[in-house]
Amino acid sequence: MQKLIQFASDYLNDDTGYSSNKGAIQHLFSTEFTDTWKGAYRQLVFLRLSVIDGAYSTNTDKIPYSLADLVDALAKNGNKPDVADRLLREELTDFVQNPGTEHERIVSLFNDHYGISSQKQNFGGEQGGKRISLLSKYAYFLCNKQFPIYDNLVKEELENHYWDELSGSISFDEKIYKNSSKYPELSSRTIIGYIRMINRLKQRWGAENYDVLDNFFWLCGKVRNGSYSLILPKKHYEYCLKENNWDRFFPPEKMELWLHSDAFPSLGNKEKLLNVITWLNQTT
Repeated sequence: MQKLIQFASDYLNDDTGYSSNKGAIQHLFSTEFTDTWKGAYRQLVFLRLSVIDGAYSTNTDKIPYSLADLVDALAKNGNKPDVADRLLREELTDFVQNPGTEHERIVSLFNDHYGISSQKQNFGGEQGGKRISLLSKYAYFLCNKQFPIYDNLVKEELENHYWDELSGSISFDEKIYKNSSKYPELSSRTIIGYIRMINRLKQRWGAENYDVLDNFFWLCGKVRNGSYSLILPKKHYEYCLKENNWDRFFPPEKMELWLHSDAFPSLGNKEKLLNVITWLNQTT
């Protein structure tokens, strides 16, 4: 698994749309950029959240007052960016190393509801929803990639393909995910359970860090879903579109054939992408 994980990480971080997006966002958390926002920490947090929300399509801006509520929650350590960032980073680092309810502020951050929603049947009255995905991405960049991203692609990979490895003798039961009170330490629907699951695989597979695991799960999820717009350069994506009669879903078995074809445009690190796709085709 270590080789496959590294293949996925090496490929994604080699001049793909995925790596470009991450690099641009990471700059918003750099010391040189943060230093230009002295005395304006709330505005900096709002900018970061807005950019992450747009880049990852987490749609938080669609819920009125949600971003404003998140800024209130994240900017409680004062208005000095360097100090506020450091204090929150320390809290997040302690939490990810030992995820549990004793980290009250961090647990509350992920469990609270933000904004006002008109979808009463979904959120109960006028209360907005949790923003676990967006907050985990904010934490990922703030902690210099040392916090796991909570993402639907990753969550689906864990639930659908690695349950046996994580659960031991407990048989799969969809209710575990929907009612996390039975096995909270195994539920990927809670931030504590999710990080514990990631930590188990990180230790079991000897993964170097959370970033390589995120790369691996994200790439596997995209390949299974046949979605390559952030994986392939434009001309390679256009080639696949034409070969696939302009259907944007590229089945993994077709993608493997195209990558083997001499007609496929030259692609750096192609063998690493091919290794991951071949493995998925053999194990699915």
